[in-house]
Amino acid sequence: MIKVDKNNLIVMPPKACPACGLCVNVCPVNALTLDVKYDSAHPITDEGLVIIDEDYETLKECAEVCPTRAIKVDEKSKTVKMCIVCGACTVACPTGALKMGTINHNGKDYNRIEFNPSLCDKCGKCVEVCPMKVLEIDENDEHLPLKGYCVMCLLCLSCAEQIKGKGKVIDLK
Repeated sequence: MIKVDKNNLIVMPPKACPACGLCVNVCPVNALTLDVKYDSAHPITDEGLVIIDEDYETLKECAEVCPTRAIKVDEKSKTVKMCIVCGACTVACPTGALKMGTINHNGKDYNRIEFNPSLCDKCGKCVEVCPMKVLEIDENDEHLPLKGYCVMCLLCLSCAEQIKGKGKVIDLK
């Protein structure tokens, strides 16, 4: 439920708000703005890939094995962001190149982003609405021009387990 702070005239979004900005875009009277402070990525539900331990060095190595670059590291601030599979990019895509899909791991279905490069016109609308700022257009890659979306391949999990050994830094819930 949306709550209103009457003292500051601030609308507090629901806890599961992915900060995708769709509410701002569809407001018929332009009454909403979105001011968000981004921390490390966490999915909007309790299911999916979750960063358990903010171990920058391990997560940096996991980002290198991600085939779609869905995990981003900031060398300067030593922070990590990843696709939270919120679906904002799929809603913003005017050509249908991005859509929500599911994948089954160990008998359980998980959401994932599916991308059809032949439908992508590289307009960048998906990049603009990404709340985690992980999507980017790679003009040099004709075969896969969009980077930064999670396909739930789980390479990051196996990478993290190999590096960390005993403790998990990323987990699938």
